[in-house]
Amino acid sequence: MGGPLSPGALRSLRDRLDTAKAVLKENALAASTHTKYSSAFRTWCDFRELLGKDPYLRGDPRENAEDLLDFIAYEGVLRSLKHGTVQGYLTGVRHYHVDAGLGDVTKHPRITATMKGLKKASGVSMQKRPVTPQMLMFIQDQLRASGEILDLFLLGGTVMSFFFMLRASEYCASSPGICDLDKIIRRKDIRWKRNGRYITHFWMADEVEIHIRSSKTDQVGAGAFRTMKASGETLCVVKAMQEVFALGLTMEDSAPLLMTPTGIMITREMVSDLLKKAASDLGEPSDEFASHSLRRGGATALYSKGYSREEIMYMGRWKSDVWLRYAKMTQHKLSLAARDIATASYTLAGASTTSSPRARRSDLNPDLDRGMSAWFDPDPKDPGTFVLISVEHDDDEDKLLAHYIEVSVWDRVKHRIPASPRARVRELRKHHTVHVSEPREVEEWIAAYPVLLHLGERRY
Repeated sequence: MGGPLSPGALRSLRDRLDTAKAVLKENALAASTHTKYSSAFRTWCDFRELLGKDPYLRGDPRENAEDLLDFIAYEGVLRSLKHGTVQGYLTGVRHYHVDAGLGDVTKHPRITATMKGLKKASGVSMQKRPVTPQMLMFIQDQLRASGEILDLFLLGGTVMSFFFMLRASEYCASSPGICDLDKIIRRKDIRWKRNGRYITHFWMADEVEIHIRSSKTDQVGAGAFRTMKASGETLCVVKAMQEVFALGLTMEDSAPLLMTPTGIMITREMVSDLLKKAASDLGEPSDEFASHSLRRGGATALYSKGYSREEIMYMGRWKSDVWLRYAKMTQHKLSLAARDIATASYTLAGASTTSSPRARRSDLNPDLDRGMSAWFDPDPKDPGTFVLISVEHDDDEDKLLAHYIEVSVWDRVKHRIPASPRARVRELRKHHTVHVSEPREVEEWIAAYPVLLHLGERRY
């Protein structure tokens, strides 16, 4: 390469290498993850400042573990924070120590054992329930009656989230004035169609397309496009988004879609409060609904209409081992999706339960302590259905085991299932088992893999 560089050229090269490394390091994590880690580390720094100690742990593993155990006790016991919150703090502490070349200071058996104890003491809280089209129509009537501009933006956001199964970070602010600009849907990310052709006059559209540039499961920003046609029903995503678009005509194309002309954005808290109030007005437990209920509601609506696992995965952009099979969704079925979501009718006959400390999923049904749950004869013509056979708690591993079987293999096994209930479950367990560490993961698994779940008289 022509020999060693001169001192000046060497300094220039070193500066450029340092800049390149910083860019690569910055790109390793999503902006939202950077924010979470930074907030977690600030909490740790505040705690260490109370003790008059350096936030960076430079002692031997035993000393470092003792310092971290003090932090866990302070946050988890004295401040009564949940296991998940404290675990998030530890993740931030680990990140900054690894970044400083000090290694993973959180990796110690005593820390693992203590966090396990905090998890059990924190108890179990179940995932939020899905919104139904009937609840959303109730909300629509209320918000349109108010006539307030912010309410119309809020309506547009909730309807759009329900139909497109959006995550909250993709359409609303996490708090007033704070949103992830890499993920938030902007006005320029909306395109309108009529009779299958793109148009500029949005009020004439019978179809809307959104561009989701980045998401929780798309860290590299590959992006995704999703389309919905006008449903022709009272609940219509095209109509709701046209109203929002019209109200923001004075806004820049780069502005968030759900920002009012006065600069106010709808927030995750606004959406959650809206759903909780509607649930309360309808006689449902308000604490079992939040912003994520809209995403789950859209998926539940499609499933109730007979959409397959692959189609729902595609529509909601769930990451799975069958992702590449989304092409099975036909244009005809895609064109019917908006109408089907708007007209879905089903009853949620079983409330999620937030349990007291030491409660387990098996408390919902005594049969689960024996590794049993009710099951049914599925329709073998519906290969997208999974039958949950049982959910049980493994005390040794502190895990929940969900045993299930796919309908497509039901005919091949049902003829040789023993008559004894216990033997029957043992036989079915041979086919599919998923291991999860806490109840909420069972709920996430159910949301990702359509399944009719029976727990006694409870149905999720």
